[in-house]
Parts: sequence; structure tokens; C-alpha cells
Amino acid sequence: GERAAHPDLRIGYFAQHTVESLHEGQSPMEHFRDLAPDAPNQSFRDFLGKWNFPGDRAFEPVDGFSGGERARLALALIAYQQPNVLLLDEPTNHLDLEMREALAEALADFDGAIVMVSHDRHLIGLVCDTFWRVADGVVEPFDGDLDAYAAWLRTRPQAQGTKVRMEQVEEPVVVKTAPVAQMVQKKPVNPHKLASAEAKVAELESVLAELDRQLADSSNYADATRMAVLGRDREATAAQLEKAEAAWMELLES
Repeated sequence: GERAAHPDLRIGYFAQHTVESLHEGQSPMEHFRDLAPDAPNQSFRDFLGKWNFPGDRAFEPVDGFSGGERARLALALIAYQQPNVLLLDEPTNHLDLEMREALAEALADFDGAIVMVSHDRHLIGLVCDTFWRVADGVVEPFDGDLDAYAAWLRTRPQAQGTKVRMEQVEEPVVVKTAPVAQMVQKKPVNPHKLASAEAKVAELESVLAELDRQLADSSNYADATRMAVLGRDREATAAQLEKAEAAWMELLES
């Protein structure tokens, strides 16, 4: 039967649909008022200021907010409710560099439990202290960091293109009068494709790191156009990296 959740357990969940659930036409202050109708406005303003919604920005409708600002507001609404457990699904999607750093700091100071799925290696390295590996139909704790996991992936037989699985059917399959013994052979991974996929991931990681460096360079802050271009390039590169990593993982696990 079903078991009721502990009355003191509060779970906060963040994913892209959380951002999309923000009400058009409402300001951050109005969203917070929906959460706590009796709380003083100043408490909302103080809290929103910590999430970079200072002054009049807290009263502007979310309609004109960027994707990163909407994500920041959605996270602020969750954080205000002080959950015991945070479930995060790709929390840095659409966030700029400054907000990703602020999120990492906030999560590092969070006293509750965090369960996170992310391709953001920087965030994972800063926040996570326990890793779980899913491989060969088994989920188990992984004793190591992300570098150790990448090294482990490279030691797997699939990564070397040497593992061939063959399965023989126990009974022959009869087609009309001719018995046919079927053998299923799994084709080894092409090592050139695997190397190319890994090189693509490394290349995009390098490009992403350089974009992050430029975004963090204070000498670029005065040039709004350049910062906007860098932000768009970073978002596009991050999306390309996610696809490249997925393609690499598919080759490793095939």
C-alpha cells in the first residue's frame, strides 16, 4: 500500500517545466505573494535582492525576462520554501556564468540533501560529494570523481572496440523444412568513431572553458553587445557539448 510522506519532509523540484510554470503578467513580488500572503513585502524584497532582482526589477512582469532570469526566479521561489531535499534536473540550462556560480555557492551552503542530474561538470564538481554509477543494469556508488569516471569509461571493453557479445539460440528456428541456427553477434564499436566522438567532446569543452573565461573577464563587462554575443555563443556551445557527450556515451554503451 501507499505510505504517507513524513509531515516534516519538504521536497523542492526544479526542471525546465518549473520555469515554464511562471505566470505571465505577474512580477516576482506577486509570485512570492502567492506563496506567503501574510508575509511583509520587505521580506520578499530582501530575499529577491539576494537573487539579483533588486529595486524595481522585483515589480516588473516576467513577460520580459530572459530564460536565465526566469530560471533564477523559479529557483528563488523554491529556495524561499526551505525544502529538506532538492531535486535538480539540469538546473544550469539557460543560466549565465554569474548565475551558475551563484547557484553553485547556494547549493554548497544548502543544509539539506540534493539529488541532481546535470551535464554541467563544473557545477557537479563543486556541489556533489557522492556519485552513483549506472552501468550493465546495475546502480551502485562510485568511489571517485568525474575524472576517475572518465578514466573508467576509457577502460571499458566497449571503449577499446574489443568486446564482442555472441548469443546462440538454444533451439533451432525452423523455416518450412530447413532448420536454421541463428547467431546474434554484436558488432564492436568502431575505434575511429569513438576517438572522433571523444575528441569532439574535448574540443567543445575547451571552447566552453574559453567562453567562460571571457564572460568572467571584467574588461568585457562594459561592452554589452560583446557580452550578449558571448552569452549566446556559450549557450549554443553548451547545447552542442550536451549532444556530443550523449553521442559519445551512446558509443561507449553500445
